[in-house]
Amino acid sequence: MSDDAQGDDGPPAHRGGALDDLFRLVAESSRDLILIGSVDHNEWISPSVQEILGYTPQEFLSFPGGGLVHPDDRAAVEGARPIIAAGREVGGRVRVRHRDGSYRWLDSRVRPLPDPDGGFRGRSLSSWRVANADSRSSSA
Repeated sequence: MSDDAQGDDGPPAHRGGALDDLFRLVAESSRDLILIGSVDHNEWISPSVQEILGYTPQEFLSFPGGGLVHPDDRAAVEGARPIIAAGREVGGRVRVRHRDGSYRWLDSRVRPLPDPDGGFRGRSLSSWRVANADSRSSSA
């Protein structure tokens, strides 16, 4: 993984300028987990991943896509991949493994991320949020 995949520097394809500074401020201030990537590669994740899942952005990005998803939820995640790759929005609730080994229920929303020319080349922006207080963690 290159240094471009660090959560502290803003999204790789959007660095520089006032708008990027604003994005960075919003992403770093958000309690939601914000992820930029494609179906098979995560590029950037917000620092809130440490509060939500216990991993630094660099640690989280070192895992293969879907590698932290609970085994019982992986089929649903795999089923969403073609929808995401086609540039359509998708959402759902899955369990994701925390650094301490427990699982957190997260609600997700994945949206296509258009290129500067307005096209779509498979990149997406996803937001993840802890589902609710009753299902925040589980051991299985």
